[in-house]
Amino acid sequence: MDYRLQAFDNAFDNLLNNPGPKAPIKKLGYVYDPEQSAYSYSRLQTLYSCPRKFQLKELAQASSYDATIHTSFGSAFGAGVQELWRSDSLPRATLALIAAWDYPAFEDLWGKDKHKSIFHCIQSLGIYHATVHQELSLDYRLAYLQGKPGIEFFAYMQIGSHDNYQVHIDLILETKTTGALVVLEIKTSGMVQQAANWENSLQTKGYFALLTVVSSKLGLPIAPKIIYITLQTGKLALPDEYFGFNVFHFAKPAYIASDFTLSLLQDLTMLDIYKADGHFPKRGHSCVSYNRPCEFFGICDDIPLTKAGNVYESLTLDDVDFYLTIDDLSQCNLTPEGATL
Repeated sequence: MDYRLQAFDNAFDNLLNNPGPKAPIKKLGYVYDPEQSAYSYSRLQTLYSCPRKFQLKELAQASSYDATIHTSFGSAFGAGVQELWRSDSLPRATLALIAAWDYPAFEDLWGKDKHKSIFHCIQSLGIYHATVHQELSLDYRLAYLQGKPGIEFFAYMQIGSHDNYQVHIDLILETKTTGALVVLEIKTSGMVQQAANWENSLQTKGYFALLTVVSSKLGLPIAPKIIYITLQTGKLALPDEYFGFNVFHFAKPAYIASDFTLSLLQDLTMLDIYKADGHFPKRGHSCVSYNRPCEFFGICDDIPLTKAGNVYESLTLDDVDFYLTIDDLSQCNLTPEGATL
């Protein structure tokens, strides 16, 4: 038997026969300070869809988090890809994938999505390694920033005295020829993916802004590039170019950092208006998402706004890989003519 298959069989036998205590739910970590409001790309996406949901979910933290087959698939596949960039070993990457799986079962027997079991996840990793990874690794390698590998890179941006913006990055690579930094973002979904989904998103612009500042402060070449790897899980068995994978390369002028900064400040100004008025409006068109009603539908006017507790893993500034302020963006002197910060 192939040693890789033997390693997989041993890992599965160990998990099936010795399940042990239930694995803790893996949640994004945020630096928590009761005197500050913490924002991120995903949190502001909630604000854009419905300010009232943002008030309940993020400010009052009335939401709860449970692992789903979708979040587990994404986390496990991402862990496998990260290990591939670290060690270039498919067996090690597969074991990292298995260790990161936090759904109570290997598949969702009664769910509608039949393409997100742990077995599909392992198959996806093998396809990624044989196709996308081989191509990208010709030009890129894992970056090491101040001695730390660019895996699960966590950046913290202070905005004034009461707000901050926090960024989690799957992978930071570097170009083999120049050493310029590149963000690699991984998305797993059953939906058809296209460049328009991501190119102008706040997440992408935030990555460009962060790479600009990090490169400037560390004395690295500034040639920001973002690569999105998206997996449409239902196409794994189809013999298209990448068997369900799409790779989107985004390169923009460095002054895109100013666009991100202005957008972020405008969002926070609008939030200040909501807070001052004591009114976070409901957006009825967002009461349904992915054919499911919002978790607060029908009760959003009845939920008390007393804080329910920190539903995210609480981190401190000691856990941050890179600390910056919003002023650092303007000090890079990369603002386009006519724009002001």
